[in-house]
Amino acid sequence: MSLNGLDHPTVIEAYQTALTEAGGWFLLRYVSRDEVALLERGTGGVPDVRNAIEGYEETSPLYGFLQYRRRKVVLSYLPDGMSRLLQGARLSSVLRP
Repeated sequence: MSLNGLDHPTVIEAYQTALTEAGGWFLLRYVSRDEVALLERGTGGVPDVRNAIEGYEETSPLYGFLQYRRRKVVLSYLPDGMSRLLQGARLSSVLRP
């Protein structure tokens, strides 16, 4: 199964911005079974990402990227109400090479 939406211009632009700006980040969410879309992005670092995640009320997971100092961090947020079966299936599809 392939994951659609990763090559969308807004996702690519968010990734490029996160790479070049200090504190850059973005979050992706599922819009369907095999498609992701940009949820939010910014340059405020960890506090901004935390606020964006705290405001997220759906039970679908979030994935993202954060430029923290000189490190690149891949984010994975699995909400409390998410089923264990979905957690394993979604993680394996995202992390599959």
